[in-house]
Amino acid sequence: MLRATALVAAVTVLPVTSALAQQPVVDVGATVRVSTGGRRAPLVGTVLALERDTLVLRQGRSPEPLRIPVKLVQRLQVRRGPSSRWPTILKHAGVGLVVGAAGGAVAGPFLMSASCTAWEKDTEKQTDCLDDLVDPGARGKAALLFGAAGTAVGAVVGAIVARERWNDVSPNGVELSVAPRRDWGVVLAASVSFD
Repeated sequence: MLRATALVAAVTVLPVTSALAQQPVVDVGATVRVSTGGRRAPLVGTVLALERDTLVLRQGRSPEPLRIPVKLVQRLQVRRGPSSRWPTILKHAGVGLVVGAAGGAVAGPFLMSASCTAWEKDTEKQTDCLDDLVDPGARGKAALLFGAAGTAVGAVVGAIVARERWNDVSPNGVELSVAPRRDWGVVLAASVSFD
């Protein structure tokens, strides 16, 4: 009965495993970021080979390749290059606009009012300062001025900052294989492949 079950399992599983083994994995030459359980920071390197159960990487200028067992890989990401320049500039400029306009609307009238920045303890200047703080026109001017400044600063930051894009590579399947043993037992093996 055990032999018949092993034979049925082998006949059922082997076509699936051969189909999974033919699927593309991570391309050789791709830059990847690998997270394993034993390291805090992910490893970044170039894929030299992806063997059945081992990922072979070259890290930087290291002459020795790094061999990582696939079973230790918790997360695998492929580098897709830097993010596009204009969307990054526009995103940072938008953040600068919002932060600058909000800051200008709140603190701008105080900072722009000559009455509020005077160090004198004159009651008349203090009254003028309070009037400036509640004046909607002063608040609007300050929001426009600080918003424009924030937009400019955000655009410059967006032009300088280039972020790398990384795409997660998810396992595309579990490869199962069954093989008979000489003592009438069965060997069952599993491995994970990535797309």
